[in-house]
Amino acid sequence: MTIRSLHRTCLLLNRVPQLMIATGSRSAATSSSQALINPKDEKTVKIRTCRNVYSNKSENLGFLIRNAPKGGIDVDVQYLDTDPHASSSVPTVLAVHGAPGNYQDFQDIIVRLKGKGFRVVAPNFPDLAFTNKTGCFKHTTEEKSEFLTDWLNEVGIDRVDVALMHSSGVYSTMKVWEENPSLMKSLIMINPAGHRRIRAMKPAWMTNTVSYLNISSPGRAIFNTLFVHVIRSMGTRVKNDEANVHNAVLACMTMTFAGVQRLEGYLKALSERKTPTSYLYSEKDKLVDTAIFREMVEMVGAKLSDVAYASLDGQITQDPVTIPPSWIKIISVKDGGHYAFKSYPKLLDDEVTRLLTQVYETDVVSIKKTDAAADAELDQQKSSGAVAAYAVNMKRV
Repeated sequence: MTIRSLHRTCLLLNRVPQLMIATGSRSAATSSSQALINPKDEKTVKIRTCRNVYSNKSENLGFLIRNAPKGGIDVDVQYLDTDPHASSSVPTVLAVHGAPGNYQDFQDIIVRLKGKGFRVVAPNFPDLAFTNKTGCFKHTTEEKSEFLTDWLNEVGIDRVDVALMHSSGVYSTMKVWEENPSLMKSLIMINPAGHRRIRAMKPAWMTNTVSYLNISSPGRAIFNTLFVHVIRSMGTRVKNDEANVHNAVLACMTMTFAGVQRLEGYLKALSERKTPTSYLYSEKDKLVDTAIFREMVEMVGAKLSDVAYASLDGQITQDPVTIPPSWIKIISVKDGGHYAFKSYPKLLDDEVTRLLTQVYETDVVSIKKTDAAADAELDQQKSSGAVAAYAVNMKRV
């Protein structure tokens, strides 16, 4: 690799976290309700995970797992659980973040759903610091899906009424869905990160170089030495705070090792299995090409004319031209970015409620407080940190 190509790598790498963090920050700034997650709902549990992946060397992961312990790895999982003692009649919503990300990305919808009496659970995946410390967990879909399964087992969840996934969270969640047909009863995909290489991960040589350099200690040493020094020697300014660099590397590794092309198979399986689904994407996503979102519409057996359109505040502004398949609803947010879902928690709330009416026998979810009352109480709890309890009366199918 030449000095010039290293320079281009560093320049392009610097764009990845700027796009991801800036997009998220803008969405958060425009959110109508910056709700606070109750600290009492934040928990930690130790799990042993990745036994199957690391003991099965034919898993097509090659040298990525060659030094991983066959017995798996121990992970202290930070997660959120709004009602760990909920009865089996309480609907459970799972939220899975992308990379970079954590469960705080869903804070507004978490507080809103908790306020309606739902149990919301959301784990944080191991981060890049964990990878660097242990030399394991390269953020492959195989590792993440087994992590997700082991965590669900550890916290005693054997049924998910709605699985909500954002960005690259779609890969591990859909793998778990495919392998455990009875576990997840309905799905919400938000700006899924694509079935082929997205614009944020181009050119391929750049993201591949960053990813493969960071899978070993010698490679990281080379990367850390060259990242700033090469471009500074050429007079280029770059942000070099640790979080910024880690986020960029994590995004690159996740997308490089995810096996993104498998998403097409998951989506086609979804069209056959017809699991109740909501698919939301944004027209102005700077990370994922709009063409990729539209291709995925067709992969689930729908047409572009089946898409409804919404404004950034989550209001439906245009109904579908044609009637979509009964099991799926597709919504495009015209002015939204990659993290636009932070701006429309009520739209997600409505979609969760709609899906639950398909999962349960009742035609209408019986919620004792109206959306207007929910909004008013949500505004009140933002300043107090208190979370209201709404009653839900449902019967599982």
